[in-house]
Amino acid sequence: MQANVTGLHNLVALKMADIGLIGLSPYLGNNFPIVQLFDVSHNLISFEEAAYENLFNVSTNIRQLQLSYNRINNIAKHTFSVLHELTELNLSHNMIDDFDVNLSNLTKLPTLDLSYNRLTTLPVSVIKDIDNIAAQTKTFYIDICTFVWAWPCFSWALILMFCCFSTALCKIPREVLFPEKKIWEIFQKTFQLLWKLGLE
Repeated sequence: MQANVTGLHNLVALKMADIGLIGLSPYLGNNFPIVQLFDVSHNLISFEEAAYENLFNVSTNIRQLQLSYNRINNIAKHTFSVLHELTELNLSHNMIDDFDVNLSNLTKLPTLDLSYNRLTTLPVSVIKDIDNIAAQTKTFYIDICTFVWAWPCFSWALILMFCCFSTALCKIPREVLFPEKKIWEIFQKTFQLLWKLGLE
């Protein structure tokens, strides 16, 4: 979206979901200084250009930022730093594999959705930011579930469950598969943990 938009300085909700956007003007936010809902989900947007780091420098009143279902894989560190009023940041269903983003100023953010990306871990700095936000908001919900992480856990849980059913239905004594009681207890705890992780 490269066209200039004027005359909408009092707009509080901007919804441009599922309209085939392939990009945003780095200066788009300048036209909507008091917008509170910014929804560009279900498009083809990526944040490849460094200029996107200043995308929200004027639209600092955004409370809900919906960027899910796009092609975002790279986010500049300070892209969201000025969004002090942000309460929900949805980046789910993108292609993010590294989330080295500064969240320290988002002190009102209770919801961060990073699910269904390519993340395998979060930087220590991000974890510290989340801890600090949680301490101030008292509640913080973060979703980082991905198929890459959850499905193997679920698969292992199924394998372990099969072993359990084998001992129960086929009347195979527990001592045959697990001679040591300690190993059986570890097996049970592992199964319970993997099953829980696989369902989350």
